[in-house]
Amino acid sequence: MAWDWLKRKGGVDEVDPDLEPDAAESLLCRRGSDATILVATADEPHAATIHGTVAIVDDNRLVITNTGGAEKPADDATVTLQWPVDTGLRHVAVTVASTTPTAWNLVVSGDVVHEQRRRWIRVRTNLPVFVRLPEQEEWLSGNTINLSAGGMAAVLEATNGQLNAPAKVDIRLNLPDGALTLTGTVSEIIEDEPGSMVRADFSEVEEACHERLAAHVFHVQREELARRRQQGAA
Repeated sequence: MAWDWLKRKGGVDEVDPDLEPDAAESLLCRRGSDATILVATADEPHAATIHGTVAIVDDNRLVITNTGGAEKPADDATVTLQWPVDTGLRHVAVTVASTTPTAWNLVVSGDVVHEQRRRWIRVRTNLPVFVRLPEQEEWLSGNTINLSAGGMAAVLEATNGQLNAPAKVDIRLNLPDGALTLTGTVSEIIEDEPGSMVRADFSEVEEACHERLAAHVFHVQREELARRRQQGAA
């Protein structure tokens, strides 16, 4: 079995049987795929992220390799494994049975949750936007790159590590017809100079807010179509 082979190679330690819960009904991350381990503690509620590769899926046990030397978290830490699929994102609660400098040995401790990606129309649009963590007073300012009724990509001033995926954030978006306040979840962040590129999915959006977002997207689409027609007629 691949699990036994990796143990012989020193990739994982033996799983403590007392840590083994019931297997999740469906664990769909595949060997060789990318996955992210999220670790949150009482002192650090915003999850630290550890990126790796799924090496083994064996019933309710997994081995994630290429973990970059990350150490085993405290026993009271909340640990989640998440991975992308074609239709969205899936995640599951896990227990860390053991770690090595290059691999984490995980045991599934919950059901797989699927978050479906909404098929919103996305347009390029440059709007002022402000983002902050809910408990902070200071806003990070920037401008959107693209926008849909379900999320946005934006370039913010240097975040200095203040934001991590999948942090919940407050978003204030300055639409042409006025400011719109939203709640979002950071799905990706790329630190760079002089700013950082942040992708966020909107959540808990009221219908009126969705309508305003959709109206702006439709307006941008019409302007782009008119511009192309004008260029074609020239």
